[in-house]
Amino acid sequence: MQTNVDPQELNLSVGLAATLVDRIVLYKNQEAARNGVSADEQRRKRKATAEERLKAHEKRISAGLLAAAGRFNLGSEVLNHVQQRVDAAKEKEYSAYLRKKDEYDVLEAKVKGIRELNLPYDKWNAGQLKLMVKWLKRDGDDKLPSKKQDLVNRYLATCNRPDLQPPRPPEFSREIADNGNLSGQPPELELQDSADVVLEPVSIDDYEDDEQEVAEILLASSFGQQQEVTAAIVTAV
Repeated sequence: MQTNVDPQELNLSVGLAATLVDRIVLYKNQEAARNGVSADEQRRKRKATAEERLKAHEKRISAGLLAAAGRFNLGSEVLNHVQQRVDAAKEKEYSAYLRKKDEYDVLEAKVKGIRELNLPYDKWNAGQLKLMVKWLKRDGDDKLPSKKQDLVNRYLATCNRPDLQPPRPPEFSREIADNGNLSGQPPELELQDSADVVLEPVSIDDYEDDEQEVAEILLASSFGQQQEVTAAIVTAV
């Protein structure tokens, strides 16, 4: 309890003493994070982070993520999150399709203009050659050449190909075209009356580890038919 050693002379950075000091400091920091003055702040940050990930659709909706966000049931709120994720994915895919369709339409119009000139390929300038080569390019081809002679060679090698086909719209594009957006409940997540719902049996072995834990909880509980449908949708997603 008493010592004449100057604290400045203590060994805190080398050997066993340094290792013990590091472990003590680490332990005290962890205790402070769990139970100390910063515990509430840490929980608040974890909850805020989980909420942001749910909103931004950065991660799969798992039991751990929901619990971190302070959601402990699979009610309509969770179903709404699932619907928003499905809507966001569809809107992203549809936007990508529209962008590709616009690019295709512009390229098609330029190619049509070149063909209407009725000039042989050796009379085309480098820009016209590049457009024609791009029109005939297919997945798996090398990137477009930059030199004119290389463009000529590529054109001669691919000129017998059929015209480039327009990008195919997503299967749900009619749904977006009719509604203007994907707000509301997607058809595949639509909850039916319990009398009309038939749930297919699902094996626990079909789930991954974290999904299996959720599935076991759900299957062991006495959910009503409507709740079972919601739970099955959320777990499947």
